[in-house]
Amino acid sequence: MIKKISSVGDKRETFVNDKKMSSVGDNKENLADKNIATTVDNNIVPPIVDAQIVIVTRSEKKKAQALLDMIAGHPILTVGDFPGFAEQGGILNFYPKPNNRIGFEINVDAKNRSGIKISSHLLRLARIVSDR
Repeated sequence: MIKKISSVGDKRETFVNDKKMSSVGDNKENLADKNIATTVDNNIVPPIVDAQIVIVTRSEKKKAQALLDMIAGHPILTVGDFPGFAEQGGILNFYPKPNNRIGFEINVDAKNRSGIKISSHLLRLARIVSDR
């Protein structure tokens, strides 16, 4: 069971096709019964390595590489929503597709380094990318 999700960025915002979307922080009450704690860390401090999932929003794009370097080697699922996040070493990145659809890409190099296991069914649906 997931115990901690950390969101790094302003106002826990997520954008798809430049439209602001709801994100984990907006649904905190709905997640409470699932024993998940959400936090925002705009300063990117070391306690973030205690998280199981770290969501990096596009407002923190410039700090993404430092964050990814900090948590490298930890079993943390890193999730982003901006171009280049997966190639920088993030594991999962959402991107806009035509017709207001959302696609996702998975960096298998980053996944393997973290030790996280991802279903082969999910991998077949993803666009696979590697580190730059």
